[in-house]
Amino acid sequence: MECNNEQDPSIDELVEELIEHDSLIGERTGKCNVSGAQGNFTKAKVYYKRMLERQTKESGEDDLSVATTLYQIGTYLTLEGNIDEALEMLERALKLQLETLGEGHDDTALTYQLLGTNFLNHRENEQAEEMFRKALHIKLDILRQIFSNLTGLCRQLMNSLKGQEKYSEAIEIQKLVLENLLQMHGEDHPDVVQTYLGIAGLLGDQARLDDSLHMVDRCVEICSRLQGTEDFHPRILTQVLFHKATCLEAQGDFEGAEGVLAELRLVQKETLSETHPLVAETAEAYDHLAKLYGLKGMLDNAINAYATATNIRKTALGNGHPSTKKSVIALKALKRQKTARALNQEGLVRKAQGDSEGALQPLRRGAGYSQGNLCSHKYGECLREYFG
Repeated sequence: MECNNEQDPSIDELVEELIEHDSLIGERTGKCNVSGAQGNFTKAKVYYKRMLERQTKESGEDDLSVATTLYQIGTYLTLEGNIDEALEMLERALKLQLETLGEGHDDTALTYQLLGTNFLNHRENEQAEEMFRKALHIKLDILRQIFSNLTGLCRQLMNSLKGQEKYSEAIEIQKLVLENLLQMHGEDHPDVVQTYLGIAGLLGDQARLDDSLHMVDRCVEICSRLQGTEDFHPRILTQVLFHKATCLEAQGDFEGAEGVLAELRLVQKETLSETHPLVAETAEAYDHLAKLYGLKGMLDNAINAYATATNIRKTALGNGHPSTKKSVIALKALKRQKTARALNQEGLVRKAQGDSEGALQPLRRGAGYSQGNLCSHKYGECLREYFG
């Protein structure tokens, strides 16, 4: 049977007419008000059935276009309330879709949904539930994929803004991501933690350290609630604690920073092996803390921090690793600096007591120990001042 295109409207024209008539195409699920449109349904079914015959003849029964047409026929049968025929068409469509598109395709989800509608109208609630659950599962997977891509795009945009020091704009982008994540997952989710942490980092870049710490504390609270669940990731918690320690260092609260790093180490010992790469990364935080202690003249604290960094690297990376060797050298340099400081202090005391000759030896030794260290210039000047 062929369609008489001279007398009858085209399929596209008919579909446009139906779309305008009570939103019949858009309302693919649920019970629709079809009053006054019954004649259009009848025409649509005729045309789609003719199309189905042509497609089957030209492309074969297993072609995807056949599944699309079967779905459309099932749609009109559903709207008519012809449940048995609708189920037959939709089940045929679903079989082809699963073979050609797979379980996770959006079109497959639509067919599951429409099947569920027909089962529901037929009061077969268990089968309806099964269809709706399958449709929902597919839709959620698609939504997660779309949102994952959107999140990646937003983060790329955020990084480009950050590179231009447009921190306020970057924060707004992160807040957009956060809003969608909260709607999808709620607050207790690792992606939410990562987004909060990203905002905290941007606030830190603006020197808004109190605000940054507030965001970090929210991250810590979420991580504590996630512990023991499959959503808990030690790497995320270590990143959070690392950032918190950095903020405290920037505020001059070195002891607080060291306490947070000690907490970080405890988390790592409980969740990771000593040779895990994340453990080695923690040494960098102790390096930074040691440098800050050194600049403040708190050499004992600096030595302890570098000693911790060195021990971490020895265990995680081995004695022969370049990072371990650098750490060992830095630790030795700090110890020499401490010795130089003690010798210089001894010399200055003797000088103050009038013992210039007795002061000369410790000051010279102190200058020798400080050679190549941060304090070498300082102690060299001290020698020149007192002894020419």
